[in-house]
Formats: sequence, C-alpha cells, structure tokens
Amino acid sequence: MSRSADDTCEDLERLLRRAELASARPGSSASSDSGAAERAWQEVLASAKSTLRKRPQDPLALRCAARALLSTGGDSAQIRDYAQKAVANDNEATGFTLGYTLHAYLAACHEREQDAAGAEQHYAAALSSKPGDKTAMLGLARALLQHMETARARPSESSKVAPMDAVLFCLGQACLKTVQHKEAARLLEQCLALQPTNTLAMQMLRDTVEKAVREIPDDVDLWQKLLKVYEKQQDVPGQRRCVGRLIQLGGASNSIKVAHGEFLLSEGLLERAREQFQGVLQVDPTNAAALLKMATSWRLDPGGHLDEALKGYEQVLLISPSNADALEGSAYCHQKKKNLDEAVRLRPGVAGAADGAVYGGGTTAFAASTVSDAQRRQWAAPALDSAPQVAPEKQKASGALPAEQKLSLNREELIDFSLLTTRECLGTGGFGAVYRGYFRDKEVAIKKLFCEDTGNMSPLPLEELEKEIAALRGLHHPRLVAFVGACLSPPNLCIVTEYMPNGSLHHLLHEAKMPLTCSTQAKIALQVCEGVAFLHGLTPPVVHRDLKSLNIVLDHSYSAKICDFGLTQSMEKTHLSVKDGNDGSPRYMAPECYDGKVTEKVDVWAMGCIIVESFGGPLPYDDCSQIAQIVAKLLVDKQPPYIPHHLPRGVRPIIEDCFHFDFTMRTCAQDVFDRLQKLHLAPVCS
Repeated sequence: MSRSADDTCEDLERLLRRAELASARPGSSASSDSGAAERAWQEVLASAKSTLRKRPQDPLALRCAARALLSTGGDSAQIRDYAQKAVANDNEATGFTLGYTLHAYLAACHEREQDAAGAEQHYAAALSSKPGDKTAMLGLARALLQHMETARARPSESSKVAPMDAVLFCLGQACLKTVQHKEAARLLEQCLALQPTNTLAMQMLRDTVEKAVREIPDDVDLWQKLLKVYEKQQDVPGQRRCVGRLIQLGGASNSIKVAHGEFLLSEGLLERAREQFQGVLQVDPTNAAALLKMATSWRLDPGGHLDEALKGYEQVLLISPSNADALEGSAYCHQKKKNLDEAVRLRPGVAGAADGAVYGGGTTAFAASTVSDAQRRQWAAPALDSAPQVAPEKQKASGALPAEQKLSLNREELIDFSLLTTRECLGTGGFGAVYRGYFRDKEVAIKKLFCEDTGNMSPLPLEELEKEIAALRGLHHPRLVAFVGACLSPPNLCIVTEYMPNGSLHHLLHEAKMPLTCSTQAKIALQVCEGVAFLHGLTPPVVHRDLKSLNIVLDHSYSAKICDFGLTQSMEKTHLSVKDGNDGSPRYMAPECYDGKVTEKVDVWAMGCIIVESFGGPLPYDDCSQIAQIVAKLLVDKQPPYIPHHLPRGVRPIIEDCFHFDFTMRTCAQDVFDRLQKLHLAPVCS
C-alpha cells in the first residue's frame, strides 16, 4: 500500500472517530448537535466514496461508507452492499473488523430473511466486538434456536426442546463465542437444570468450566461446578483432581473431604486418609460417614488397632443403629477379639454377600434371622494355626471320608498343613474362609472349609472341594488362578492357590470404588474374556457356571484371573441338566438356567455382566434386592442387565450380543474376545 493510501486511511479513521464521538455525545439528540453529527457523517461518506473511486475494494472505505449511510438513514440496499463487500475483502492479518454496529445490522437483515446461519455469524461477530451486549446475545440465541430446529437429526421426533432451555443453551454458546466462560457455565447449568438429558449441553458445560478453571485457577465456585460435572459423567480421575484442588483452596465441603479420604484409603495411604476424616470430625463430631471411614482406616491398619476401629463403629451405631457397614465392621472386630457371642449378635443385621471365594475383604452371607450352631462355627472360623491335627483312627470314626481316597494328587500337590503359615482372613463364604498366607516362603491364598474339630461335615462341601481341586489341577492358563496344592486331612481341608494381592474385581469396583483408567478397564475385560474363551475352547468345553466379579481376582498390575471352580463342569453332551439347583449366582444367571439347561452360553451372559462392571457400570439388576424381583425382570419383563451409555465406542454392541435371550443366537466367548481386542482399548494381553 502506497504512502498516499496510508494517509487516506488515517484521514478516514480520524473522520470516523469524530463522527462516532459526535453521535455518542450526551445531548446529541438536540437539533444543533444532531446537525453536527450528520455533517460529520456526510464528511465520512464523501471521503469514503472518494477513496472507493480510486480503490473500489478498500475494506476501510467500504466500512466507512456503510456506517455513514446507516447513521444518516441512507438506502438499506446500499448499506448492505457496502458492508458485505467490506466483509468479503476483510483481511484478518491487518486486524480489520466491520464493527459492532454493522455486524448487528447485517445480522438483523439475515434474521428477517430467516437465514439462521448468516444471522448466527454476524451476531457472534457483533458480540466479539461488544462482549456482553444483550441485544446481540439474544439475537444469537434466536438464530441458534432457529438453526437447531431446522437441523434436527430426526424431524419426526415429537418431543421438542423447551424454548427457555434452548435460549439458555444458546446464550451459553454465545458466551463461549465471546470467551466469557464463567457466564457460559452459569447459563449451561441453568439449561441442564431444566433439561438434564441434554448431553450436548453437559459436554459443553464440561469444556467450558475446564477452560474457566484454567483462566481463574483459584475460583472455588468453578471447581465445585466442575466436580459436579465429573460426578454426573462418572469421571473418577477428574473428581479426584477437583477434590484435591478444593482442599488446597479451603473450599471443600465435609462430604468432599470424606470422599477424598476414602480415595486415600483405597490407595493404602491410611495416615493421610485419617487426617481428612479428623478434619471433618473436628467440625462435625457426629458425621457418620467420617466416623465410619475413620474406623475402617483403623481396621485396615496393619499395626493392630481393633480397639480404635471398634470404638468408631460403635459411635456410628449410636447415630444409625441399622448401618450395615458399621454392623459388619463391629462384628468383624469382635470376631478378631474372640468375642464370638457379640459377633453373632451383630451379624444378622448385615446384608449378605454372595457365596464364593473372596480374595479382597468381602463379607459373609447370613440370610436367616437367627443364627444356628453351624453358622456360629462358620463365623468363628478359627485361625488355621490353632486347628488341631486329628489322628487317622479318629478320622475314620467321624464318618468323614478322606479326600485322598477319591482324588489322585501328586506328592508335590499334597500339602502338610504344618507347612502353611496363615495371616489375615480375607473373606468367608458359605462353606469356608479364605486366608492370606505362606507356603514355603511363597505368598498364597488358603481356602479352608469349615469343619468340626472331629472332622464331621456335610457331604456337599466335600463334593465342592473335590470338584474345585479337580478343575484347578486340570486347567492351566495365565488367566486362571494357579493351583499350588491341597491339604486333605480333616479337619484341615483346604485348597492352596496363588495369591492375588489386589483382591476381587467386585471388591475393587463396588466396595473400594477404586478408579481405573480406560486402558486398565479394557485390559481386565479382555483378560476375563480370554480366560472364558480358553475354557470353552477345550474338548469338551468346560463351563464355569458361576462367573461373577467376585470370582475375578487381580494381581499387582491389575491383571485378571478367574477363580472359584466349585461349580465347574465339563460338557460331555451338548448341554448339562441342572438337578441340584446349584447353578450360580442369580444376578449373573442367564434365563435358560431357570429351565435347567446349561451350555457354555451361560458363561457368555455372565461375562457380559462382568464387562459392564469392568467399564465402570453397575452390578446386574442392582436395583433389585430380592431374587424374586430379578426373576420377574428377567423371565417376565425380558429385561437384560442394564448397559450404561458411557462405555467406550464399540463396546455396547458386543455386550448386547452377550445378552441375547435365545442362547442359540448368543455370541461366543472367543468372538467377544476378538471383537474387544480389535477396538484397541488396551495393550495386547500378556
């Protein structure tokens, strides 16, 4: 651009500023001032036209001509022609803008012509020139609303967005376009309050508040908003980040502090967890959640603080006498302190967990309202070190058949009970208890059957023991818990397997509520499918029959293995006929199980449930508290287990194929494994 052109631009800009000042001057509506303003605009128009004769595409001259005509009531067609040419010849590198007034004028023209896209473009530009302008914001809201109505993906949809919801949503977008993130977050929150299912608004709110906290990192209100968003989207890592920041800023509520302490507890950071709970209790000494978690931290402390734990549980029971967690915790402490009568008294109040091998802090199921002597023996579960050995003569007199006579174990597999060292009880089931322990300096899991000192026990546990040992000995795969050996001398009947330090998947997800990354979730799901595919790929196929998250256990790196083979059977025929009624856990049972026919497809149904849980979903039929309710949903309403919507792309169709009610049409385990692996959600299983 030549020097003379630069001079002309400077003259135009000076004339334009003078005219704008004359129009904006207080009292400019008076005749004398109005005339001065009009003369100033006429001077701008004359100078602009002179420039356009030399340079017809000059953006500044086009803008000045349009602005002058608009201010003096000129021809609307000319105004629009000049303004649109200015936009067309706009050069972003020079920082040239059309300005609020002309953008608002063009937007109104497009709106009258029902051109939603054009109106949206110019109202947004007007807001950029004059942030927060209500006229432009409302205009943009109208344009966006019109745009949304005309661009609906399903025009036949009967239910339409309420106008106020849409306006709030659009205003939120308007604020985003003008980088007013805090105001946008407020408007989008109001939109979601009126229409909670608006997923687009939810995602926009998340993006908006994340940008806002980057701009204003010390704003407590913004971090609290972001925490609510993460909670609704079940983003556990995001929740942890928000909670940590709120605690740093001193803006964490008691519930947030308890939640953070619970996370620290799950990480094994007991002292730091107790600091959080103590901080809550100093302000609110009767906070039941903090008292309960504080007691649990003492219970988990390896230093032996059962008295402190028991005191905490008893404080909770004074506040809430029916609190199941406090009842269970108090009963546990009394059991450890050998106060068995008190433990038994407390125990019936606790909601039962399903039977099965528990490797990570599960609870014992006590369904009856009264406690029998047999149940007392189960609850007592004496420490293995103190269990007396019984002479062979006494074994025969008791009527218990030594399992060695039915099972053919190698010398290496037969374990002398005196070589086992036990530690804490990890959990109990219907027939026995599981302990962490050592065998020849190797850390192992010891599953001991409940048995009287005389060796007496019912035939059913012995049958389960025989089945599980037979299954474990004959099945070798990285995704199955490895068999170490067995002790078969009553009353010390036990199975010894490899120890999985991270416990059961059920405990991890539903009790410890440990947050897992997407890749870890996918790895666990893949490895479960790999193990089931191995079982079903044998000749003949092997059916586990009791797959559930309680029977999936995890090692140090959260690699998954299948355990508890007490119900496992080989399919010598095309299907098994269930006669004993012992065919798995109701929540995970496929519909055909209730007809007495079992194929390997019952494992596929249960495997679908476990995949849902692995990716952060609920237990199957978690809204049902009784078996009758589950049966009604499954067999009468034909409702499969719930599949959440937050699953990674591609996972949902795979799970749906696991829940086909016609088992002949249900997918197979190998197909599920192959399809999950092709999604590349996790590294290849090792």
